[in-house]
Amino acid sequence: MNGLRPMMRSASVVTLMIVLLISLTRAAWSQTPPFTLATSSQGNGTVTADPGQADYADGSQVNLTAL
Repeated sequence: MNGLRPMMRSASVVTLMIVLLISLTRAAWSQTPPFTLATSSQGNGTVTADPGQADYADGSQVNLTAL
């Protein structure tokens, strides 16, 4: 029985490492990618976005103004 204890400890460490890696991987994949906002207009009008940027994070507020 004494010879099994190191193996059992090793198995626990390996299992813990796998669980941590899975948790870290899930955390990395749970992030929402940024959104791109595109506007278009017809005729002489324009649309502006405030803030005007290329990408927006999930939950960002953007004010659109038709001119």
